[in-house]
Amino acid sequence: MKKISLDPETFAYAVLNTRKTAETDMEKVTKEALTLYLTAFSLAERFNQLESAQFDSTKNIDFKQLFISLQNTGN
Repeated sequence: MKKISLDPETFAYAVLNTRKTAETDMEKVTKEALTLYLTAFSLAERFNQLESAQFDSTKNIDFKQLFISLQNTGN
């Protein structure tokens, strides 16, 4: 099985490009976009770390456990 790795910047831009808003306050729009970008970037980095540890330790990716771990890292 091949190890999966996300490019954090590419992932964050992809997430940001899917965002739609009806907000008209440009400062608020910018703050929300920055928050979304940074959150997506950080999530991709955490995914890569968890996936790498999972892959290196077992060589068999348990996606269910990986996503449970991702959900728990934000808490």
